[in-house]
Amino acid sequence: EDLVLELVMDLAASLAHSGVPTHLHEVLLHKLEHEIFDAGTVFSIAVDEDDEMEVVVSSEEIVPALSPNSVWLIDHAWTYTPDKAREQLESIPGLAARMATMFGIESETPEHVDIEAILEKMWLYNQTYTIASEMAEDQLPTWYVMDEFGSRFRHSDTPNVAFVPLCYAPRGIFYTVFFPLVDLEPGDAVRRDYVVGVTDPVLRAARLAAWFPDIELPPSDPWSAPLDIAQRCEETLPVSPLPSPPAATRPLRVYSQVSLVNQFLNRPEFQIVDSADDADVLWLIQSFRDFESLRKTPNRFVSQFPCEAVLTAKDLLAAACSRAYGGKFPSWLPETYNMVTELPQLVARWRELDAAGEDTHFIVKPWNLGRSLDTWVTGTLTHLVRQAESGPKIANKYLHSPVLFERPNVGRVKFDVRYCVLLTSVEPLVLHTYNVFWLRFANLPYALERLDEYDRHFTVMNYVSPDKLFQLHHDQFIPEFERQNPGHAWADVERRIHVAIKEMILAVSKSPAPEGLGACGQSRACYAVDLMLVHDNDVIVPKLLEMNFQPDTLRACRYHPSFYNDLFALLFLGQEEGLPVTRIS
Repeated sequence: EDLVLELVMDLAASLAHSGVPTHLHEVLLHKLEHEIFDAGTVFSIAVDEDDEMEVVVSSEEIVPALSPNSVWLIDHAWTYTPDKAREQLESIPGLAARMATMFGIESETPEHVDIEAILEKMWLYNQTYTIASEMAEDQLPTWYVMDEFGSRFRHSDTPNVAFVPLCYAPRGIFYTVFFPLVDLEPGDAVRRDYVVGVTDPVLRAARLAAWFPDIELPPSDPWSAPLDIAQRCEETLPVSPLPSPPAATRPLRVYSQVSLVNQFLNRPEFQIVDSADDADVLWLIQSFRDFESLRKTPNRFVSQFPCEAVLTAKDLLAAACSRAYGGKFPSWLPETYNMVTELPQLVARWRELDAAGEDTHFIVKPWNLGRSLDTWVTGTLTHLVRQAESGPKIANKYLHSPVLFERPNVGRVKFDVRYCVLLTSVEPLVLHTYNVFWLRFANLPYALERLDEYDRHFTVMNYVSPDKLFQLHHDQFIPEFERQNPGHAWADVERRIHVAIKEMILAVSKSPAPEGLGACGQSRACYAVDLMLVHDNDVIVPKLLEMNFQPDTLRACRYHPSFYNDLFALLFLGQEEGLPVTRIS
């Protein structure tokens, strides 16, 4: 008994945080310890007048909400991450057949199950949780499907039971706990809220559109993009303009948190130091927040600009650019929606495209993750809307007809281009690009199908499939691009890229900090812009996808060892002549 009380107290905080009432904790712990799944003694699955299955109270007695025994466990039939879903369905014996039966998908035989239908319909049944971790790769959302009983609970805006996912730490297993919110009468249909906690009527309707595609959306603004950059950045801005440091009369001392700078920066005008306090140049990975403090060190540079999250955070970038263009999307930016603040507009847009018979594919990305982590392509409204549950994301209109590149022995694949963008000043704008650019290629021929196949729809392979990385240098790419695209000179395409990059920087700096990218004479920065190319009638034009802070420069240093020498000479010495850079503003 003492052990039970001790364990109950250990779980009490997490149970209370999850919303499980205190009076249920002791019985719940007992059921978790002994894996007691006894909901069948009180509930059963029935068929309603529309031949739809639902859960009802089969007990002949009232089920009191305040009884300490009114709590039950639901097992999880399938737990997975979406990138492994197809592989598991194809390799785990019986899994595909079980999911097909649960989802109402007919199959000729258990050996011939429609995997594509499962991958589409599972989003009607999926639930999600995320385990906190310091590593981005370890805190990606996990999705799961409850067992045949748990998956039959239907939705109500006035639910009579509550569902809570819960990890039982001694086994490291997740279960779903459910309990009544009101007394349940014999024969009652048992309902839960599919979007619990969402109270705003417009957002609630948009979230429910995943299950009820024809649900009416209450009136809302056709476009809204509130910027909360001040709250997101928490920076101390300069109270008055900070001038650029004077020209140095000795080597500039550089403190870098990027090991490649320490390894490759060897110009005599610079000296690597181990202490930030001794440095003239702070080249940082961590966010620098106190720009006013630079006033005390007028000879010091920092590798960031005030409020640069408006450039490097995907949601803020899209919002700032759209705001600068009067609520419209500039031609070089994919149509973008913030799934936290603009989900109703996204649902309305999907419906508009669908009704017009146009392409409905979107690519969903987390605000602040790179390397295509937790990024998914979908053409269905259900899958699209459900992604809003697993953390803050944006949805870009998928570039479903991009310029492709013919890879030897592979076929025509997607590719993207990365340019290093070197920002010396915001006011006036002084902006360069590095002349060497980098290509990234998909590994499978492009087709608007099998949207979960990473090697077909994504290009970042150096982290996911380094053994299959296709390396093609920019000077090799240019003649091959022109051969494959007659009449399209790369010099013309690159000019349009430069114009788009300049217009993006102007857009995000149109409003002063904290609503836009801020000016600071002591700031210098290197970003990486990722872009794709599309056909606009007879012209190949860029679509800028994102701007990256402190990009991975391993390939740059490996193949161009002077990379950091060039960057630092431009940014901190003001040299341009003879460097492989192009001034675009």
